[in-house]
Amino acid sequence: MTAASTTSDAPAPHRRNPAATRRALLDATLSLLAERGESGIRVTEVARRAGTTTGAIYSHFRDRAELLAAAGVTIELHNADTLVHGYLGYTGVVPAATEATQRGLAALRAALHA
Repeated sequence: MTAASTTSDAPAPHRRNPAATRRALLDATLSLLAERGESGIRVTEVARRAGTTTGAIYSHFRDRAELLAAAGVTIELHNADTLVHGYLGYTGVVPAATEATQRGLAALRAALHA
């Protein structure tokens, strides 16, 4: 068994794919938030769950607070997306408004993953 195989149960994100690494870090953070709350988040545990190192965290985020803020944006974006889709499903919205809403959500997602 190698040292790398003991650091995580999850498959490692592609080393040369920063977007995949960032997504894995955010997914791990969201999972830990759901399980333990904000006070239970440790960067070493986030890194282990994401299948990466704490150095990768600091390559993408200045500090723990920025990581948690990015996770919070992910939660808010998901909530906004759910709310908008629910709203569009239950009302007779003008097609132009629907398209504008979809463009806005796409822009938010792109900014989050930049």
